[in-house]
Amino acid sequence: MTIDGVTIQIERISPETDQTLVHLRVQNKGGESLSLLNRTELASLYDDLGNDYTSQIDYSSISPNLTMIDPGSEARGTILVKEAVRREAGAVYFELSESGASNRKFVLKGYKILEN
Repeated sequence: MTIDGVTIQIERISPETDQTLVHLRVQNKGGESLSLLNRTELASLYDDLGNDYTSQIDYSSISPNLTMIDPGSEARGTILVKEAVRREAGAVYFELSESGASNRKFVLKGYKILEN
């Protein structure tokens, strides 16, 4: 998804026995820094089966380079979810809201659950 020169995408979703890794890529081609994932109310994760994993996002595990992305830069990193996302889900949605003045909201959709 791209808003104002900022592109965020789910590269991969890797469910394990009791947790899930969400791999993100962020490209900031906009004119201002982007601040993400630095407060718990700014993200939610759920699947198309109605399961909500938001409370299981481990904010201490978030790759630090995903929290502030400067103009003209790109960041890749992972987010740990302390629950396995259901493999039978057809899609997983990750909503990210920016903190700061722009207050942009990104709704990402991952279409496939990948095996390890």
